[in-house]
Amino acid sequence: MLAGPIERAARLLPQLDSMSRTRQIEVYFAIKQLLWGFFCKLVIADKLALISSDIFGRTEQSSAAILLIGLLMYSFQIYFDFYGYSTIAIATARLFGVQVMENFKHPFLASSLVEFWHRWHISLSTWFRDYVYLPIAYKFKPIYSFTLVVLMVFVLIGLWHGTSPNFVIWGGVHGVLYIVGRLTVRFRRRLWRSVLHGNFQQLLRGIQAVFVFVLVSLTWVFFAVPGLKDAIAVLRRVFSGDLLSTLGSIGGVFMRFDYVSYVACAIIIFIIDSLGIIRAVIETVPVNKTEITKELVVINSFAILMLLTGDIGSRGFIYLRF
Repeated sequence: MLAGPIERAARLLPQLDSMSRTRQIEVYFAIKQLLWGFFCKLVIADKLALISSDIFGRTEQSSAAILLIGLLMYSFQIYFDFYGYSTIAIATARLFGVQVMENFKHPFLASSLVEFWHRWHISLSTWFRDYVYLPIAYKFKPIYSFTLVVLMVFVLIGLWHGTSPNFVIWGGVHGVLYIVGRLTVRFRRRLWRSVLHGNFQQLLRGIQAVFVFVLVSLTWVFFAVPGLKDAIAVLRRVFSGDLLSTLGSIGGVFMRFDYVSYVACAIIIFIIDSLGIIRAVIETVPVNKTEITKELVVINSFAILMLLTGDIGSRGFIYLRF
């Protein structure tokens, strides 16, 4: 409850007051959901942590391209870590018949930073919207309420993670990018509609999603690197102009078969989850022997893979540090 989903009292307390015996089918769904949450944490997040920790443990020896790869890996790591945590929390509540709000809606598919914050840590962002932004914004003129209050809210979101300057700067950067995105959204839509049509609109959305993912990944440097000077040094290295000339050095990271397998597994799982296949499996009730057999194969495959490859007990959840 401290990290998320941060449920509202108006939704949570009535459920606690009227708790009854949990239906067996809900327990079945919750167990599958728990397994998925543990898989995201132990198999995906903790394995990617080996790559990012290796890279950021020797930043001075790493090239611009390798540091960028490290940030992209850390972005997936923190997502699957926190997504797994939230899923475990939601599934645990579900075991007792309590429904907790969804905390993530595929944030890396967002085509703008504004959309990203509508999909990432939803319980936190909506809490700040309702209890900080809206009450203050009503008392100011629209343009000032939007720019100043939004910036203040994101700085507070940074402080929510901790009092380190890294978190304050991270929040401020996201606040500035969010403001720019909101102020230019209409102009950008008119521009792209006048230039592109039909299927090109979907292609553009895909390109924008990749751009937003890279942009968000760059800001995670303030989480991945503890010191502010070190974080700025990493960004300077990435933007030094040596990125293209050091692309060949990436091979040094992916010469290891285990690193390649971790990245490949993360990408495959990310695609499967983005297509809604995981949710469909979790919420499906097998109605005949064939469907039961298929579901048991999937469930046991995930369980065996987690037991064989998961770093069980080796790493805590990232968000419990904040």
